Amino acid sequence: MWMLRFCWGCADKPKDYAGAPILALQTFVGNLAQSGWVSDTARTRKIAGYAGLHPKDIRYFDEQPFYPMSFEDSEVYGSEGSSALDQKLFGQVRSIWAYFYRQQETSEWIADGVIEQWEFDNASLATQAMQQLMPIGDQVYFNTTPYFCCVQQYLIIFHTRANAFSGTQKPVFERFVRESGAVAE
Repeated sequence: MWMLRFCWGCADKPKDYAGAPILALQTFVGNLAQSGWVSDTARTRKIAGYAGLHPKDIRYFDEQPFYPMSFEDSEVYGSEGSSALDQKLFGQVRSIWAYFYRQQETSEWIADGVIEQWEFDNASLATQAMQQLMPIGDQVYFNTTPYFCCVQQYLIIFHTRANAFSGTQKPVFERFVRESGAVAE
């Protein structure tokens, strides 16, 4: 059976262009399988905690599935902790891309997470957004411990649906920071 798939950033197209997930993130998620983490587009449909990821909107970059996300679909906009944030600052976001991943080898509990890339006009705005999120991240991303870093004008957020998986996500985040040269406070 043949399946037609819309693919941005595949083979003959550049992987790094305006509005796309940054090359550092594309490369990172492409190498996650070596650490036992894989994308799973079918699983996102089953998990209510990731309602902002719409499977019908998936775009492929370097053969990896990314979800475009609107500000209004984000936890930053609609969570209990969102009232403590400068919504005007976050509303200036140029684009948001999300990547869902889960542990390849599973048991009863399947650890999973999402990496979000928020593009702002400049590095200062991305840093301001990160500084606002850090003290209240567990309220914005309820029942979890999110991790934040910046790469130039991009705020990168690692989060999961349950705090039980935050510990397994931390080494993934630390690896991204190390490999990308991201700034984490």
